[in-house]
Amino acid sequence: MAIRKSNILGPVSGKHGNTVTRIRYGKEVLYALPDKVKVSQSKEAKAARKKFGMTVSFAKFINSIPALSSIWSAAKIPGTNSYQKLIKHNSKLTGEDNLTLNNIITPEGFFITINDFSLSSSIIRLSIDFSRNNIQSTISFPLLIHAVLYVYVPWKENDKPFQLLALSQELTQVEFDNKSIIQLELSPHQKIIAESYNKCISYFAITSSIENSNKPIWSTTTARLIELE
Repeated sequence: MAIRKSNILGPVSGKHGNTVTRIRYGKEVLYALPDKVKVSQSKEAKAARKKFGMTVSFAKFINSIPALSSIWSAAKIPGTNSYQKLIKHNSKLTGEDNLTLNNIITPEGFFITINDFSLSSSIIRLSIDFSRNNIQSTISFPLLIHAVLYVYVPWKENDKPFQLLALSQELTQVEFDNKSIIQLELSPHQKIIAESYNKCISYFAITSSIENSNKPIWSTTTARLIELE
């Protein structure tokens, strides 16, 4: 950076060769332009950029869900904020071409088992077993169950390669000794989107509701692969 003392032609602003001039606080300041960065076009570099881009899209979507974003903010794990934590902890889990069953919408938390999972028409039906851990004393209602659907492999060539959908439902009680049966319903618009794709990975987790954000709890993410019809 350099400051020009005087100029007989008056103040100059803009790009000049390999420098750019700006007027700051009444003075002409010259900045050197950075060297152009050559972006690698190798197969490995392209694959890495695609993988990172998919992780970023996933992180942005999860971070846009207030209850999930607050959980990532509260989690005592490496990362400066919820968005950066999501990227950091999902980047190694994303596949070369798609998200995987290993990607997560919540950090590690209490364990739940999902049984009898099905997607019929616009209804996701599942049973959740809470009996594996003694968590009854740590849970306060209401809770929220979250489902994030990653739909991919479009039927039509010109459709987006993938889309993300979010569903949630409030839980006012659960069965701690038996399976709790839960149903989530896609909106008409979500159903149209889902029907445009061949495959779907559904990510499930349970969190505190917004009302209980002063005492956040959450479950480890559980995922299921669905072949859409």
